Amino acid sequence: MAQRPSRVPGPLFGALAPYLTPTAADAEIEVASVMASLLEFGGSMRLAERLAEPPPRAPRSTPHPGSRPLEARIDRELELLRTRVERAFESVRPRAVSLWNALEDATAWGNPQLTADTLWAPLGEVIGSRIDAVRSTTSEIRHEIAHELRLDPSATHLEALDAVLHEAMHGATQKLCARIVPAMHAVFTRDVNAASSALPDFPRREQLEPWCRRDGCVAKHFWAGRAIVSVLLELEADRLLALAEGCLGSIDS
Repeated sequence: MAQRPSRVPGPLFGALAPYLTPTAADAEIEVASVMASLLEFGGSMRLAERLAEPPPRAPRSTPHPGSRPLEARIDRELELLRTRVERAFESVRPRAVSLWNALEDATAWGNPQLTADTLWAPLGEVIGSRIDAVRSTTSEIRHEIAHELRLDPSATHLEALDAVLHEAMHGATQKLCARIVPAMHAVFTRDVNAASSALPDFPRREQLEPWCRRDGCVAKHFWAGRAIVSVLLELEADRLLALAEGCLGSIDS
C-alpha cells in the first residue's frame, strides 16, 4: 500500500473561503476564525489532559499480525467511498440539455429566483448528502477498527488520543459542515441571477452552454462542491491511515 502525502486543513478552508466570506479581503480572517473554532473549549480541555498524561514506557511490540489486512480493509473502504462520491457528482454534472429541461419542467423562465432554486436543488442535495456520507462512513470505519487497534498494548495510547481529538473536534466540525450548503446556495443564487438577467425570457438551449463551462455560473459551483467534499474525504482518510500507521507501524513506504 503506497503511503499517501500528508494533507493539512488549508486546502479545505481555501475551497470554503469564497463561500464563508463576503469578500476576498475577509478570507484570511474568516479562515483563521474557523480553524480556531474547530476545537471547542470542553474538548480542548479533555485533549490537553490526555496529552499531559505520560505515554506508556513499554517498548513497542512487534506489529500486530492483523495489521496489514486491517490497513488494506481501511484503504478498500475509503476507495469505495471515493467511488460513491464520484458517481454522485457525475449524476449532477451540469449539461445544457439537463439544465434546459429542468427549467422547462419548472416553468422557471423569466423568474431568476426560481431558476436558481431549480438548478441548485440537485447539486445542493448531492453536496450535502456526500458531506454527511464522508463524515458518517469515516466515523464508522474509525469505530470498527478501534477494537482491533486496542489489541496491541503499545497502540492503546495513540488510539485513545485519536478518540479524544475526534470528540474534541466533532461538534465544531459539524457546525462548519452545516454552513457549507446554505453558504454555497447563496453565492450560487447570486451568480445564476446575474447570468439569468442576460437571457431572453425564453432562451434557446444552446444559450445555457456557457453556464456549463468550467468557469460558468453553474459549473464552477459544481466543481467547487466536488472539491470541498473530496478534500473533506482526504482529510478524514489521512487521519485514519495516520492512526493505523502510528498504531501498527506497517504501512508500506
